[in-house]
Amino acid sequence: MEVTTGGSGENLGNNGLISGHAYCLLGAHDVTLNDGSSARLIKIRNPWGKGEWKGAWNDEDKIWDDNPTLFHKL
Repeated sequence: MEVTTGGSGENLGNNGLISGHAYCLLGAHDVTLNDGSSARLIKIRNPWGKGEWKGAWNDEDKIWDDNPTLFHKL
């Protein structure tokens, strides 16, 4: 994981997660995708309100285009 250091001592990974932060678990889901495959997803929130997940399944990931109803269910 590539890390950049902010002025406040936070370490921001290129995936959008900040090391050393305690994230809140909002949900965990086993889902079946439209192509029949399955995935395990977790939904977390940074209580400090900074950062956005940039890895697979982020809000802009094209996987949601193939599974549009799933985005709104989670």
